[in-house]
Amino acid sequence: METTKPLKQRKQSNMNSYKKQKTIWGIIFLTPWLIGVLFLFGLPLFESFRYSFYKLEAG
Repeated sequence: METTKPLKQRKQSNMNSYKKQKTIWGIIFLTPWLIGVLFLFGLPLFESFRYSFYKLEAG
């Protein structure tokens, strides 16, 4: 005799799979944005902060 999962458990399992899939695709689509923010905004911001501690003299 084969036992099957009740409908409620199957539905919940499908929802968990769907949520996991949406999470993975969300990460895939956000990764380029995060890399861009890091390199095009974060690094220049850090460098500007670092340069603010340099003592420069007008030539």
